Amino acid sequence: LDEPRAIVIDPHSRYIFWSDWGANAKLERAVLDGSDRQVIVNYDLSWPNGMTLDLNKKLLYWVDGKLGTISSCDYNGSNRKLLLGNTVSIQPFSVSSFQDKLYWTDWRTQSLYQISNNNVNQLNKLANYSRTILLRPNAVRVIHSSLQPEGENSCASIRCQDICLGSADPQKGHCMGELEEGGDIDVRIDVPAVLTPVVSNDSISLTLSGKTPLLAAISVKCTKRDGCSEDKLCSEGKEQLQVFTNQNTFNISGLLPATHYKVDFKSTDHNEILQLVTKASDHPEIPKITSVDVQDKAVKIKWDPVDTCVPGFESYHYKVIKNTPDQEVTLEGRTQSTEVSFDLKHGMDYSIHIYTYDPNYFSSTSFSVKAGESEQLCRQEELLCNSVQDCPDGSDENIATCAGIESVTVYKKTYTAIYFKCQVQNRTMKQLEKFVGNYSVSGS
Repeated sequence: LDEPRAIVIDPHSRYIFWSDWGANAKLERAVLDGSDRQVIVNYDLSWPNGMTLDLNKKLLYWVDGKLGTISSCDYNGSNRKLLLGNTVSIQPFSVSSFQDKLYWTDWRTQSLYQISNNNVNQLNKLANYSRTILLRPNAVRVIHSSLQPEGENSCASIRCQDICLGSADPQKGHCMGELEEGGDIDVRIDVPAVLTPVVSNDSISLTLSGKTPLLAAISVKCTKRDGCSEDKLCSEGKEQLQVFTNQNTFNISGLLPATHYKVDFKSTDHNEILQLVTKASDHPEIPKITSVDVQDKAVKIKWDPVDTCVPGFESYHYKVIKNTPDQEVTLEGRTQSTEVSFDLKHGMDYSIHIYTYDPNYFSSTSFSVKAGESEQLCRQEELLCNSVQDCPDGSDENIATCAGIESVTVYKKTYTAIYFKCQVQNRTMKQLEKFVGNYSVSGS
């Protein structure tokens, strides 16, 4: 045990339940004599403060003080339900069940509440901070004869020197010491071994306390992936079976992140089934670019697929950037495929970023789109800036190619001529020679 918190007992089913809010918060169950210990809930838990049982329906209820929730499940941990927590702000501490009602104390409002198991929207405040409740309310318990029904005593037929505990067999009890009479009954129990898991995003480590088993077999099977739809459920997480000899620590690697696994542990002295969830990765997987194909101005980029069954993944994102000082984004988009095609302008250098849901984690590559053959012909020196558009896009006559006259001023006059001063953009003399035009000057 790490930090045990609450405890409840069903003497007729011969089960004891307890919560542990240590480093790996969980709810556990065992037979009254300590045998058949199992973890029944070990995810979406933080501070499992209080627990209570519905002995008739065989349901376990618990409250979580940090998450501010009230939940329930069957005795084996299945059919888990969130009863309260998404719509109201609470910090429950203790809980008790009676008939179809749940009663709990709340530290956030210093109050005592009641809700119906059948209709959690019927929230009643029975008492709050006043003379009735001066400090934070702690435990709440409903006392009634129906909560302590009579049943068969499995220890009635034997006498023990110390104490008798119920066992998995309803007809037998376990003596913690030497049996006084009835020697044909198993009278002593060993301290049960405890299987402790430690989970990362891609591995599970198990440690078994007590005696070292000669042989242990561990089956790990994916049961659910948080980021996948049902049609892709666990298709990428195959079942693993590993065998270990003469050791107490067992490591299973190569697992998928944010994935639910059923871990079936069997050894010479201990059998246990755990339901574990691997952690999500600290950052998204980066798609690896595998090829860049440039044909004329048509570009095709391909990359390796990533694990798409992770929370946050919706599609691949791409961003095409000009390799210029201002790093202008030319094109961006998203796709479900692992390749993308597009057309770009000739005569430019580009970079492309490929990422999933976080733009800070991307793969990148650079490429060039060379000028096409037709564009090279239409942009020959003798065709530039001749007032005829030889290129389809007119690039041979635009201001980016040709010199532009910015101002014209008269700087000298004679009886036979007027001399003009032209301020132009910095172009070649050959281009400037083509700028011959008519200009008029007014004045005396």
